[in-house]
This record gives sequence, structure tokens and C-alpha cells, in this order.
Amino acid sequence: HKRFALVYAFTILLISFVSLCFISWHRWASVVIDGGREMNLPLRLLNGETIYSQAYYLYGPLAPYINAFLYTIFGVHLNTLYAAGFICSLLILVMVFQISRRIMPLLQATLATLAVMVICVFKQGGHTPFPYTFSALYGTTLAFFALVNQVYFLENRKNIFLIISGFLIGLTLICKQEYAFAAIASALSLMILSSKNRIGVAVRIFVPASAIPIITYG
Repeated sequence: HKRFALVYAFTILLISFVSLCFISWHRWASVVIDGGREMNLPLRLLNGETIYSQAYYLYGPLAPYINAFLYTIFGVHLNTLYAAGFICSLLILVMVFQISRRIMPLLQATLATLAVMVICVFKQGGHTPFPYTFSALYGTTLAFFALVNQVYFLENRKNIFLIISGFLIGLTLICKQEYAFAAIASALSLMILSSKNRIGVAVRIFVPASAIPIITYG
């Protein structure tokens, strides 16, 4: 019965995602505001320009270099960025559903995921398939994954999840700094909850979380 209900929930979410994708088809990117920057900056990096000194950018360097790498593999095409946006959108929805199932019944978890899908993923004027900046999308995905690993640690008490969470927070800090604040706040909460080993939790999370931005920005 539980397996059938889970399949039914996944089916509803999948049909909803496909339907919203069809309704909004190829109306995700804005060619007037920010979209041109997101399309052009990775190409400029591939052409040998240096970020910040030659190519102005507001945020951390991770996202444009990821997109430049994707351009190298899949070609310089808008669909390459769309594919990256959709993959991140699906990952976010899966993580929302995973966490929701741990704190509420299946029906409410499904409704919560649908709410995120409608309000955040396919929000008019702010779609995650092509966000105003990929730094925000990648930062959201990384920070959310950091939170998921913190939840896994609470369930399994395996230190590897703390290290992974710290690594993901560090990547978020070189993506869009303020998006890491939520993951840092949840990490601090986890440290407070771990009354017997606060120092150990702090070291495993915050050493990789601080090392990545220090090395990158340095």
C-alpha cells in the first residue's frame, strides 16, 4: 500500500512537472534582463578572457565556469543552459520531497513539493530552467544538498555527511555567498544539537566550508 501511494505521488509530481514545462515552453529566458549576461559570459571565458578583470561579474566564479565547461562538452547553445536549469530544478524538487517526507505525511509532502514547483521552479518571470543568474540556481542546489547531508548525519551519525556538507557549503560560497547563509545556519543548529561533540562537528563542516572560498578568492 505504501509503495503504491509513493508511486502515485511520483506520478502526480511528474505529470505536473511535464505539464508546466509544456505550458512555459521556451519562455524561460529573458533576453532583456540578465539573460544575455548568463549566455555570453561563459563564452567569453572560453575565448580566453579573465573573469572580474576583463569580464565583469557580480557573483562568485563557480557558475560561469560550470557553464563554460558545459559549452565545451555540449556546444554553445541556449539548450545547454536550459538542460542545466532543468537538471537543477529536478534535483531541488527531489530534495524538497525527501525532506518533506521526513517531517510530514506523504500527501502533505507531495503538496509541499507541488507548491515549490509552481511558486519557485516555474514562477513567472523567474523560472529556474533559466534563472536571472545561474549563480543563484547552482547556489540553491548546493546549499539544499548541504542541508540534506546534515539531515543524513542526524539519521546515521556518519561523519562523511558532515564533510560533504562542508564541501558543498564551500562551493556555495564561491557561487553566491548569501545563498550559503541558510546552509551555514542549519550547520550551526546541528552543531548546537550535537552537545557531546560540537567541536568535532564544527571542524568537519567548517574547515572545508572555509578552505574552498579562501583558496578561490585568494
